[in-house]
Amino acid sequence: MLMMVWLLSLALCVFVVYLIYRKRQEDENGLFLKLLVYSFIGAFSLGLNDIKLPLGFFIGLFIVARPNKRNRKSKQYALLFGLLLYLWSLAAPAAG
Repeated sequence: MLMMVWLLSLALCVFVVYLIYRKRQEDENGLFLKLLVYSFIGAFSLGLNDIKLPLGFFIGLFIVARPNKRNRKSKQYALLFGLLLYLWSLAAPAAG
């Protein structure tokens, strides 16, 4: 049962990234994989003394903020989706 929930949530994550991919502004090689990576970077957290900090989200913001970045909006949306995944990881153990 747990494996099925894990696979469904992974499929949902890929589907959301696909929706973000469809909203791209211009063509870019490997954009779908880049958006997946940005999503997982946004979900990365650093744990210090039982406090989880969204370190990946802030690192991703610095990466996307560089000038002349193609498809900046799509990459920002992928980072925000990663932040939502981070928040979900905080809330899921409390709900169970």
